Amino acid sequence: MIWEDPDGDGAYTLNTPTLPAGVLDSFFNAVEVVDSAARGEQVVAVGCGFDGQTGDLVALFYDNAGGLRRLSDVLVNENGIDLQGHTLTDATGLRRRPDAIHICGNGVNSGGGDEGWYAEIALGAVPCPGDLDGDGQVSLADLAILLSNFGTVGGATPEQGDLDGDGDVDLADLALMLGVFGTACA
Repeated sequence: MIWEDPDGDGAYTLNTPTLPAGVLDSFFNAVEVVDSAARGEQVVAVGCGFDGQTGDLVALFYDNAGGLRRLSDVLVNENGIDLQGHTLTDATGLRRRPDAIHICGNGVNSGGGDEGWYAEIALGAVPCPGDLDGDGQVSLADLAILLSNFGTVGGATPEQGDLDGDGDVDLADLALMLGVFGTACA
């Protein structure tokens, strides 16, 4: 569970993120509020969970935009980091810097030995919220994508219109879309 202040008014609410597929349980070791010009304020947390198929520990990452997911997916798929055969079993520390998030933890190296690890996620520009088709503007095409996924419950992605990161596409997402409708992304 993560305490969040989604609208920045100082009123924090408890959010229970959906576990990634195959993960049975999770706990968080570190939580930071990251505030950058590119991403705005968001809660970032790291920890671990148990893989339901293997019983092994897996490192987890949470942020408002993407929800709870395997840290290896964040590093490889979202940040282009080559793990070189390492398995990340736990994320134990998180430190915010002006231009990056630094994460450390434990894992297993490609030779099968236990090893500590460290990763850095840059806080560079991110796609403009509401620009679902990536064309640099929030337009009718983006609204059509959101509306075609409207009513999706659980497992929805930002590309499908889940703009508030709660895993579904609903009125809250539509309101966020309409609030930036017509915007050209920087």
